[in-house]
Amino acid sequence: IHLIFRGRPGGSTTQWADAVYNGTGFSVSLFANPDAAMDAPIDVAINGDGFPVIGYRKAGLESGEAWIATWNGNAWLKEQIPGVTPSDLGASFAIGSYDREGLAWAALVESDDGILLSSSLKYTFRDTDNSFRTETVTVENDGYAGSGNRFTGGRPILTIDGTGRPHILYSDIAVGMDGQTQTVSHGQLRYAWRRVNLWNHL
Repeated sequence: IHLIFRGRPGGSTTQWADAVYNGTGFSVSLFANPDAAMDAPIDVAINGDGFPVIGYRKAGLESGEAWIATWNGNAWLKEQIPGVTPSDLGASFAIGSYDREGLAWAALVESDDGILLSSSLKYTFRDTDNSFRTETVTVENDGYAGSGNRFTGGRPILTIDGTGRPHILYSDIAVGMDGQTQTVSHGQLRYAWRRVNLWNHL
């Protein structure tokens, strides 16, 4: 059991803590913040070596960026996940077989005024050649009418099973306008999983 959290022990600067259950209690290891430019963590996982791996959002020049920080026993190794623009509609990070990382995220298209024009569910993962690849999981919304425009991919939760297959829970989205005010509603829980390179949906 690993409990991973952030804190400021003794009023010091922010640190990450990995509390590992040792059979009778928790042994706590402290780590410096991996990136001063981190906007917010997406998720934290433990790799096969027992070290924490943090998926997080970072401010880019034009939009948000997705990054990974991996503790190697001595220092944080940081790497940007190319092509991923995390949004307020959610993202989820996990580690699969052979310590290959995956990220489920809502890909948005917005107007210049910040009005949501479309949303789809994407899955980005580290392939066997160590590069990142992105797949479109779905762009369909046929179960949650709400009001106004209908999109999908909200609030994804990703897990990767022991065979390396990704499983994603997510929500359809309804977007309504009241004058210049945009309202985004979530509903219609969905489940997507990939098998033999095909995405299946419930």
